[in-house]
Amino acid sequence: MSLTSQLDGGALGAWFAGRFPGTGRLAQSITATALRVEPVRPAGPVGPEHWALVEGAFGARLALLVDGAPPYRALHGLVRAGLASREWADRTAAGFPSHRGLAPGRAARGLELRPAPGGWVDLAGPDDGPPPTRHEPVLTELFGRLVRYLDGHAGPGVLGTPNVEAGFARMCVLLAGWASDDLPEWLAGLHAREGYTVDDLWDLPEEALVVELAELAERLRQNQGDQRERPLELWRGWGHDYAEPAGPAALKRADTGQAGSGLPAGVWGVSAPVLVDHWADADLLVGDRLLDVTTTVHADDPEVVARWLWRLAAYTWLDTADRYRVHAVGLYLGRHGVHVTWDATTFTQALLGAGKGVESARREFLRVARKAIAADGARPPAGTGRLLPWRGRG
Repeated sequence: MSLTSQLDGGALGAWFAGRFPGTGRLAQSITATALRVEPVRPAGPVGPEHWALVEGAFGARLALLVDGAPPYRALHGLVRAGLASREWADRTAAGFPSHRGLAPGRAARGLELRPAPGGWVDLAGPDDGPPPTRHEPVLTELFGRLVRYLDGHAGPGVLGTPNVEAGFARMCVLLAGWASDDLPEWLAGLHAREGYTVDDLWDLPEEALVVELAELAERLRQNQGDQRERPLELWRGWGHDYAEPAGPAALKRADTGQAGSGLPAGVWGVSAPVLVDHWADADLLVGDRLLDVTTTVHADDPEVVARWLWRLAAYTWLDTADRYRVHAVGLYLGRHGVHVTWDATTFTQALLGAGKGVESARREFLRVARKAIAADGARPPAGTGRLLPWRGRG
């Protein structure tokens, strides 16, 4: 199980339902915000796989935008599917902007190292996997193309032209497919062929899907509804206020735990912040705002929206070491191009209702969560990962 499955039908979902009477009111505010904007829709009728693929692909694109980190889930998925060795995945991860320049010892474990505002998080995961495979030369070419796109057209903090974003869309569809628990048939069929090329992979995503994802990227540039600023401008401002050049002063602060993010200039935050390894990963940290991203068309199902809110609360409370220095939380409705954000303390107080103690609720949540995490075979937050000094450039 995971945090999401726990919220759907486990002990944590039952706990939130009983302790958060303010959920309904906040959920209504999200629905009202979404109804003010016409969302991006598929070109025609689509099946369930389409919605999941769009969500995964758009999430992969936003991750590259925020910090240029490796597509962790896709690389793990390639190893899990037996398409690539673990050594290949680590080497590939070390070539992405966020990891480039790691010392050799760290680069050899690139997939398990994650940047955070105060330092590198070492997940200390397994290093086994299949031996080198026949797929790796083609995959190396494809991932090399992705890194060249980042370097030449739209690195961290930059949204590309519509044509560039269409190219990113093609690659991010593939990343979403590899990140799936089970390899989709449209990908598995190609990998089963002898002698397929990087251009075969490039041509695999359907054109309508590429166009839809490019439209979602374009929503980041636009004002929607009654927003004063475009999402892209907001994210740039949040990231600029939080990030600092990764010079000696920033590194010193990271080593000593002093204030300051230590994030490199041009990086807006952290993609896929790990709260509990193999159990709870958030979508994005932009500046000091933890964002959950959804590409649903309709935001009017109270039960679905409630789980979005509960997940955000769980993320902030599971960060017991204040690794990500979260001060605000929010939802980004990708098809609508709008945010709903709150100060973290105000958010949990609103969910709890007036007069309820946030800190006592947090302690109670952690007692329930630690039992659920251990029962699911994961490590509770106090023992998850090791915070290392931020030395991302050497």
